[in-house]
Amino acid sequence: MYISQNLTREIDQKKAVLAGNPSYYLTRQKKVQRQLEQDGPIHSWFIEHPRIRASLLLGRRGSEEHALNELIRTGIRGLKEAWHYLSSSTDYLNQETLKKTGALIDPELNSSGYRNRRVTLMMRHTPPSEVKIPALLEEAFYEAKTRTDLHSVEKAARLHLKLAGIQPFEDGNKRASRLMQDRILYGSDLPSAFIPVGERMVYLDLLDQAWHGLYLNEDDEDEQKPFFDYIGGKVNNSLDLLLDDITHKRR
Repeated sequence: MYISQNLTREIDQKKAVLAGNPSYYLTRQKKVQRQLEQDGPIHSWFIEHPRIRASLLLGRRGSEEHALNELIRTGIRGLKEAWHYLSSSTDYLNQETLKKTGALIDPELNSSGYRNRRVTLMMRHTPPSEVKIPALLEEAFYEAKTRTDLHSVEKAARLHLKLAGIQPFEDGNKRASRLMQDRILYGSDLPSAFIPVGERMVYLDLLDQAWHGLYLNEDDEDEQKPFFDYIGGKVNNSLDLLLDDITHKRR
């Protein structure tokens, strides 16, 4: 197990409570869609653009401010369109859907498909050569389809971890990975693992540690566990929000 059994047990118990409520599906749909379509894309985009956020915090004015705002609006709109496409796709665990998702996130850089050059990250992990991308993606999707021993949260977080580690696109890889993760959760009647931009460094540090365990330490579960527990904790928090809504409605 890559995730705490106590955490998955708590998630399953809360999911069962929600499923037993007559208004569960309506409540869940509204809450999840609002989070994914409004707050989610905003935070997801800024997680990968810290310098732009810093520029905004400095209070840029005039044409520079206008250009930054337009860049932000375009990026967030791309994420919303990507989620709309992904959430409406029933057969989504494949490379064709991933390519379309990447192109919607960043049409300018990803419309031609996967990257065609080597890339490096400011982390310990170095993404694989571009020639290995298709085979590694096929392996990741196959695992997500066939690993029946994994909890839904584990399966979602592991696909997130692998896709982000492969870095198939020129840009938007972690955004695409988080969307694919949330699509698995959504299809499993679970809310999204909402990561606020203020936790950017925590998220990236856990991601890098998990990559080290996955790629450099022979799939070491102990190194990956903090990342999986972090994602599971986000799902658990979202479940609490849904439970709070239902509790208030019962009063």
